[in-house]
Amino acid sequence: MESQLELKIKLVAIAKDEAAYLPEWIFHHLYFGFDAIDIYVNNTTDNTHELSQYLAPLESVSFIDGDSYFLSGLKTPQQNVYSGAFTKAKEQGFSHIMFLDIDEFWTPLDMSTTIKDCLNLLMADVISFEWLNKFEDNKFSPALESKISGEHHRLVKTLMSLNLNSEKLDIHNIEVEGAINVLADGTKPIFSDGNQQLSKVGEIKPYLIIHRMYRSSLEYVSLLGRGRPRGGGVFKDNRNGFCFLEYEFKTIQLPIDKIKEYNLQKESFLKIYTTNSYFIKAHLFIEKRFNDVLSLIESSSLSEFKVIRKVLRNINLSEVNFSFATYLQEVCKHLSGDVTDNLRNAAVILEKRDLYKSLKMMEVASELRPNGPFIIKKIAQYKKEISRNTD
Repeated sequence: MESQLELKIKLVAIAKDEAAYLPEWIFHHLYFGFDAIDIYVNNTTDNTHELSQYLAPLESVSFIDGDSYFLSGLKTPQQNVYSGAFTKAKEQGFSHIMFLDIDEFWTPLDMSTTIKDCLNLLMADVISFEWLNKFEDNKFSPALESKISGEHHRLVKTLMSLNLNSEKLDIHNIEVEGAINVLADGTKPIFSDGNQQLSKVGEIKPYLIIHRMYRSSLEYVSLLGRGRPRGGGVFKDNRNGFCFLEYEFKTIQLPIDKIKEYNLQKESFLKIYTTNSYFIKAHLFIEKRFNDVLSLIESSSLSEFKVIRKVLRNINLSEVNFSFATYLQEVCKHLSGDVTDNLRNAAVILEKRDLYKSLKMMEVASELRPNGPFIIKKIAQYKKEISRNTD
């Protein structure tokens, strides 16, 4: 295990249309002692490029073109980015690496301990940090507050030594025989589900990942429009609804004085490296994408019904409810059309055997399609034949 003087930790992330959130995320991890941050930008249409220009003087932060990973048809583009970044960081002389998404914030409960302090204290090759999926609903609110509540999830994100074998690297963890692997309290982890998540979590540990997978209702719905990076549907379908609770709900308290100090430093950072106009453009992008998602919902096919119903669970925005109602109305029209066609066709097939049943079925079809000329014609025909047969 390296001594503190030898520790050099790189943080790597992949970013797509994250301009609204990157400044805070970058500040946060520099604040807690990461030496360098590499951001692989892919398929981005917001003003992220503007931020890369603002941060150009900051040598610890690098923006890297990641389009080639995601546009080349690779089956596992995220893992390919991570594998390449692992090798690159090792060649650059870093001792450790961590992979986070832009909605994930490595955070010490005392708001003082750095990532290097944590590593020196736990003395491990691999440290797995549990998620706290933050429940919140204020538009464009800060990541950290003195009181944070949410779901204590079993998935982890991992800090790892670059002396390990990168062939065992996956999205959430790394599994290497003989490596010292601990949780954020020094205990040994017990994993399930292919080494991706813990079999149980226990109490909140001294260090964790604040996972902002929801943010506000508007931001959550807006994010649904990003879809999946590989061969998925129209919507980002790896969500079960807004502030959806699967595991245990917990609350943490961060020291108020430390939060104040953190916020002052953040304000100073943002003043130096961003502008008001930058955030206005970034927020407008999120709001426009939200409106685009509403249009996508309204125009979606019947095949998207289960996904839409799932991802919109717990959303109470009137605009979203209206779009979903419009979509359901179109679905009902489609279904009623299929039902009408089936009733009509079945009545025709049955007419040589049972005119009474054919008439009843065609009359039901008429309720669904009262102006259908074929249905009107057939009802008149059936009634005439029945009348003639009973005379």
